[in-house]
Amino acid sequence: MDQSSHTTNARTLRKREQILTGARQLFLTRGYAGTSTDAIAKTIGISKETLYAYYPNKEALFAAVLQHVMDLLVDDQLAEIEHTILTHTATFQQELVDLAQRIIHTTMQPDYLALVRIIFAESTRVPQLATLFRSTIPMQGLAYLSRLLEQLQQQKVIQVENVEAAARMFIGSLLTYVFIDGLMLVDEQPRQPDLSHITLLVNLFVKAVLPDATNVHDHAGG
Repeated sequence: MDQSSHTTNARTLRKREQILTGARQLFLTRGYAGTSTDAIAKTIGISKETLYAYYPNKEALFAAVLQHVMDLLVDDQLAEIEHTILTHTATFQQELVDLAQRIIHTTMQPDYLALVRIIFAESTRVPQLATLFRSTIPMQGLAYLSRLLEQLQQQKVIQVENVEAAARMFIGSLLTYVFIDGLMLVDEQPRQPDLSHITLLVNLFVKAVLPDATNVHDHAGG
């Protein structure tokens, strides 16, 4: 890549970051319906033409904001956890605890919860919001975990009848905290579960998916 191309790409990334940061603040303070592309462009200090060059409409921009919030929180840690689980099966149980902690931490961040509340509040009037949310966050997470469990199944680390059902069982147990102790506490800070609660859920899951439940400690390195 030549210097001019590198400079152009860096400028594009900075502009995209600027747009997403400004749009996120407006969505959080005004809601989806109350935020216009005119307001976003004005707040950021760019023309609507420039805004549309990056995002063709408000729906695409909102979806990008959702993804951006998650990307800022997750970094490369899920990829690192996936590599560890697949190459060191003795640490399977502990790595699932780490994964569960990461899911809880990212989905119970105030900005993320606020965006989800916007979607729930306005999705009946703007149905595409629910579709966007489902495709950008929940389905990506479910696909990621299903892929991971499928590889573990092939390596005979786990044994389940349906990988997607197992993935839903794992994520669903964590979402009870997100909904009850996060989304429903509008005027309070989210109450993230402590490590002992997460570990207990993971232990129950591991017992359900290992080929021989009596070997939990062997697989967990205990």
